Amino acid sequence: MITEVRTNTLLEIKHMSVDYDSTRGTVHAVNDVSFTIERGQIFGLAGESGSGKSTLAYALARLLQPPAVVTRGQVLYYPREREVGETTRDDGAVDVLALNPAQLRAFRWRELSIVFQSAMNALNPVLDINTQITDVLRAHNPLMTATGAHSRAVELLKLVGIASDRLHSYPHELSGGMRQRVMIAIALALNPEMIIMDEPTTALDVVVQRDILMQLMRLRNDFDFSVIFITHDLSLLLEIADTIAIMYAGRIVEMGTRNDLLRHPRHPYTSGLLHSFPTLHGPRHSLTGIAGSPPDLRSVPPGCAFHPRCAFAFAACRTIVPSLLPVASEGAEVPPAGGGQGTCVACHLYDAKLNPEGPPESLESAYVN
Repeated sequence: MITEVRTNTLLEIKHMSVDYDSTRGTVHAVNDVSFTIERGQIFGLAGESGSGKSTLAYALARLLQPPAVVTRGQVLYYPREREVGETTRDDGAVDVLALNPAQLRAFRWRELSIVFQSAMNALNPVLDINTQITDVLRAHNPLMTATGAHSRAVELLKLVGIASDRLHSYPHELSGGMRQRVMIAIALALNPEMIIMDEPTTALDVVVQRDILMQLMRLRNDFDFSVIFITHDLSLLLEIADTIAIMYAGRIVEMGTRNDLLRHPRHPYTSGLLHSFPTLHGPRHSLTGIAGSPPDLRSVPPGCAFHPRCAFAFAACRTIVPSLLPVASEGAEVPPAGGGQGTCVACHLYDAKLNPEGPPESLESAYVN
């Protein structure tokens, strides 16, 4: 019996933590991360290299290998339809971390796919594009004929703007932008509900980058899939993402809509990222950047991990770890706890008990002269 899951939530991550065990100490790459992704939403993950973005994404897809260990958390996926009895949860959610190997194989690519950071390394250099696309199709649909798989491969290349005569090309015969489009085509092969894109425009020039992003937006509108878009370039997310989460030292330090983050960044780290690139309009300013470097995740500073680099740190920041709590968006009241993601920030500047004076009117002064 098939039943429809009546929820707009597609993926729910609860208190996810991931460690890397080594002889030199345990690296706490992801620490107590929670968020929800809605159907059709583009969810952006931004932060400096080493903040835990890719580790989190690979943990969601069960792609991590030892010494990586998921030490805590749940990944709950809500398919549009499911067979009654397929999952042990009454709310219709599939616990991705509890799937056995056969279930996981069926889940990947059909429900969730991934576009890896380096397309040249992700594509097999000794197989042509046709073979790599049809391999995905026939592995998940054994009854599909060779003719049917070839027709679908042509269709997929057309979707991403590549002519069918490149179907028998090898990866080294394609440009960087075309290889990235091929990876997107493979990710779309089985019409998944969600695609994870790990820095898909890295090393591409700005013209090709924008072309691929516009292609992604068009495909999202046509096929209504959700996207987790990972990048260190916050300016890029401000163009395409619906919701953006800022990660630092394995934690989410701020999360909100792209407009709210752009107009009113609340965490000093978010403000630093926003002011790390010049504006196209307005008066000229000298950008100072964020002082210091990200911490060693084997020995994260006590309290707020960002406090050694923060111009607004005070005593509580050095001893107490801030929680990610809801705050008011522009023109809106503070959402009730547990009543939705809303705008959230992990910063003691917004804790009335620890900082009775409240946050400064603007964080810009720390990064712009």
